[in-house]
Amino acid sequence: MGNDTEREDVELPQVGGRFRGADFPPSAGGENEVGVTPGDPVEILGETEVTPEKQAVDVAVEALRYLVLAVQREGDRMLVGILRPFGLTPSQAEVLAVLAEYAPISLAELGRLLVCEAGSPSRLVDSLVRKGLVYRRHSRTDRRSVQLQLTSAGFARLASLQAPADVIIQAVAQRLDPDERITLATLLSKLLVGLPTEGVIARRFGWPPGNADLPGNASGSRRE
Repeated sequence: MGNDTEREDVELPQVGGRFRGADFPPSAGGENEVGVTPGDPVEILGETEVTPEKQAVDVAVEALRYLVLAVQREGDRMLVGILRPFGLTPSQAEVLAVLAEYAPISLAELGRLLVCEAGSPSRLVDSLVRKGLVYRRHSRTDRRSVQLQLTSAGFARLASLQAPADVIIQAVAQRLDPDERITLATLLSKLLVGLPTEGVIARRFGWPPGNADLPGNASGSRRE
């Protein structure tokens, strides 16, 4: 393939994301490998001068991403282990908890209150109906509407796992004092602003305080 010329690797200087054509080794045709003539200014998109401050911010953001993921996975492992003897998954347990608090509600209303399921929770509900923990009934006011409720077995199953599940709450309480819990919950809420899950948290828990999208306003009514 013609005459090969050996080239040394050149460390490109960063200057606000702009490089000169002379910074790239020229080829035999007078242009360099990126197709510019030596001396011409070249804009490298996305490249900016790296300062210690910016590097520290980037590291913090990356660490935060993995910290959230790590906490979620550790919590999931604990919860899966707690629920396994009761024959439930974390998603199924959340459905039972929501229905215990808001039923009777429709499938669509249930979906607006779940964190575990982004779409329709029909498969989750089907699995719980088969287990005899949830039942469907037609609305008294609209026969076309199907309402979901817990069976007596569903209430009993939910009650039986309350104490084991409290282990997770206790683990958080041991590591964070009340002020730290509020601060962390507030900061995490800021990461959800404008995202679909923001509304779910507001409807379920009325968090953050003062949010207009409180439980009972959008779907279902909370049991007192």
